[in-house]
Amino acid sequence: MDRQLRVGISEFSGIEDASVRVIYGTVPDHADHEARSAHLRAVLPSADTALNEFLGLPSGLAPVPA
Repeated sequence: MDRQLRVGISEFSGIEDASVRVIYGTVPDHADHEARSAHLRAVLPSADTALNEFLGLPSGLAPVPA
């Protein structure tokens, strides 16, 4: 999946050095709002860490407020 996403992003955006990190989890379709919100709160720190690593920033930086 990494290659397909990376190549697709590169071709679409014209950015040749694209990088992809898949951060995922499963939230059932029937999950209520609170379950979906809890899932997002659990996944966003991983996304912030991945972005900091990609940008070469220290991993301890606080996330950008929503």
